[in-house]
Amino acid sequence: MAGFVMTTFGRKGATIMFTIPSYTIGYLTMANTNHLGLVVLGRFLTGLGLGFTLTIPNVYVVEITSPEYRGVLGVVPNLFCQIGIFSTYVLGQFFDWQSLAFGCKCAVVCISKKLRCIFDIFSGDILSAFPGSCN
Repeated sequence: MAGFVMTTFGRKGATIMFTIPSYTIGYLTMANTNHLGLVVLGRFLTGLGLGFTLTIPNVYVVEITSPEYRGVLGVVPNLFCQIGIFSTYVLGQFFDWQSLAFGCKCAVVCISKKLRCIFDIFSGDILSAFPGSCN
């Protein structure tokens, strides 16, 4: 599924139109419900987002980096995904699941703003990345 989305919408488009909304809608759904069906739907959407996250950034990083750094930088997206999953499990010991889902949603929104800034810089649209749009 991620391969089709990447081919159709490009790396940046796939990330903006599918990965970020999957996480945001999924965590928002989980944070604002007590109904089991909606919690499962939220988990499905965040799982879909994770599937995109483990696929699309790797392809993007490998395409834009020089060959001598490809191996090292190709593992970075997966490493940060695993750190995020581990952090969520650790924080789950101290927070209830709705608070944790709300916190994850806030983190996704903040990270997506910075990700947009990075995409703008690497795509050559540096002027739109800096005048206050990356805050």
